Amino acid sequence: MAVSARIQAESQVLQGEIELRVGMPTVARDTLLGAAGELAATDRYRAIDAYMRAGEAMCLSGDYSHYPRIARQALALRRPNEPLAVEFICEHFATLSATFRGDHRQAAGPLRRVLALAPVLDDAGALTQASYAAVLCGAEAEAYRLAARGAAVAQANRDVSAGPRALDLLALAEFALGRYDNPATALRGLELARSSGQESLVSVQLATLALLAAVLGDRPTCLLRVRAVQAYLTPHSVGRARAITDWALALLDLSDGHYPDAVARLTAIMSSRGGGHLIVQLAATPHLVEAAVRCDARAPAIAALEVFDAWAGYYANPRWLALSARCHALLAGAEADDYFREALEQHRLSGADFDRARTELLYGQKLRRQRRPVAAREQLRSALDTFERFEARPWIDHTLAELRAAGHHVPPRRVPAVDTLTPQQAEISRLVAAGATNREIATQLLLSTRTIDHHMRNIFAKLGVRSRVELARLMA
Repeated sequence: MAVSARIQAESQVLQGEIELRVGMPTVARDTLLGAAGELAATDRYRAIDAYMRAGEAMCLSGDYSHYPRIARQALALRRPNEPLAVEFICEHFATLSATFRGDHRQAAGPLRRVLALAPVLDDAGALTQASYAAVLCGAEAEAYRLAARGAAVAQANRDVSAGPRALDLLALAEFALGRYDNPATALRGLELARSSGQESLVSVQLATLALLAAVLGDRPTCLLRVRAVQAYLTPHSVGRARAITDWALALLDLSDGHYPDAVARLTAIMSSRGGGHLIVQLAATPHLVEAAVRCDARAPAIAALEVFDAWAGYYANPRWLALSARCHALLAGAEADDYFREALEQHRLSGADFDRARTELLYGQKLRRQRRPVAAREQLRSALDTFERFEARPWIDHTLAELRAAGHHVPPRRVPAVDTLTPQQAEISRLVAAGATNREIATQLLLSTRTIDHHMRNIFAKLGVRSRVELARLMA
């Protein structure tokens, strides 16, 4: 009977693992928890591993409220002098459990041990888990390094399961670093997730690609990718893919000036129970504050900002401190200038150029309305340079309108040199040189054909070519 129960529990672990990768995270969670409970008395290590995978399913579904309970069950099996791999899992549980409870001070010690152990283990799964913990705790540069190493280890080991997960975290870390104009990592992760049948990650990578387009205001591409995500979601789906697509649509509302719609979408993300995602809720807070101020609906923004400030303030990450200061500037009266200046200084330290440009645009708008056109133009010109580099068309238009209102004559922009092609333009140019049509390029890069046409016009202008043949010759 004991052997039969053990075999049944092992079978449940396998079923849960398969469900986690290709099915529903909520079903995987329940299956893995059942298996962990059965194994706890006979095989501590296997039980801890099952709890770890159940926790991963919870994170993917956004079901954070019960994560500390799973962590307590797993940590109750811990003994002194565990093997390093088990020690890593236990410290990871302790880090995430404290973070999800909002106890950032309690998370700090375990996080340090997670970040120290992951490189020693040099295992793709451990490196990816450590990257996730680092993102949650505001250490996106470390998260990027860990995820990049995890992807390299998975590729070297030909681990088709771990590779897409590492690339998912790498794309998440790139987004946290403000690298919005290069979807290459998410596209590569999407390709590997599809080829390995990991549908949960397919939907997340598609959602990430939609979000990247939304940040830059590319509505056709964003909606194309959102529709692709929705093919994987049920009406009651929860978790990161759903939360990210809702966030992406809210960003389109924000860039188009539909502020009440943006507030409604973002408030739903913040108030969700089991259907949200902590990283999304935190990262979307500055957008909620901006939209709420625009339409005088401040209450939900103030509540969300309290949570954001507690997180950003503890980890003292310059990017998040900059966004916090920007939020307070938008909500402030006479102190707005001080907050804006603090935000710009923190942006300088973080190096997230697009976020800085968004702050400069908001500050420029504020200065113009205060009848300080000279100071306004300084902020707006700097913002315009960055938006043009990112080819963020709606934000370029907003900034040009503000510059004209501030009395600035906007001269024709100098045609950039060859080396100013954006990463996406460079990839499109490479595909053109290989003989791909615009429609084929659009399909491969998950962009609309209209967006490809737009990029092609800009590529021709930047490089001074008049045909695809000339472009192919130049790229060769």
